[in-house]
Amino acid sequence: MTRRNTISALLIMVAGGLLAAGCDDMNAGEKKQTHQSPRPTHFTLGIEQDGRPVPVDKQTHSVRLQKKPFKIVFYFEQMSSMLVQASFEPNLIRKAEAGESMEKLIRQDGTIVEDLLNPNFTLYVSREGLYHNWLYLGPQTHRFDADKGVQEIPEKEGGGFYCVRTVKMLDEDGQTFPVEQCPQGKIYLLFFKVDRIPGSQRRAERQRDWLVLDFGE
Repeated sequence: MTRRNTISALLIMVAGGLLAAGCDDMNAGEKKQTHQSPRPTHFTLGIEQDGRPVPVDKQTHSVRLQKKPFKIVFYFEQMSSMLVQASFEPNLIRKAEAGESMEKLIRQDGTIVEDLLNPNFTLYVSREGLYHNWLYLGPQTHRFDADKGVQEIPEKEGGGFYCVRTVKMLDEDGQTFPVEQCPQGKIYLLFFKVDRIPGSQRRAERQRDWLVLDFGE
């Protein structure tokens, strides 16, 4: 597939994918204005299975999948850390939708230790707020797929980055099993795009979103 065809496929995916949630906590507590300026979109996400984009219900943030490997696909305007929390329960997503702060949703000491370049194609599932840090520090220093997992889009074609993370395995509390053997009918994914605050170890949340993977027959 040529770069142009790849970008065309990405645009199709975005059109059928998940819109920005629009309820990040950067302005939590502020009264909504009638003519409020739109919040910036730092990323858009979607799902692919069997090499094709899978439509996402924008109202429920859910996508119907077969119980087999899939890909989480991102478009980023700029690269930085993407914190991703996966659970078999909806509690954290419900709190995120209600505007709970990021610090109360994920453990600050809860980064999952994993190798670069996604060699095991594993998604770690935790009800305790443990989370992935899908960062990008360079062409060979990131946690997306090794083979074309990060593709930079030329400025003349809109700029940004197209990133892919393949999921073939699930890990729950140290027990690893193929997606085909997932013991639950749904996986709840919570996403935070963050930047480091200069001179601090703290992170600033730029955007949040969530996605429900529904393996219902």
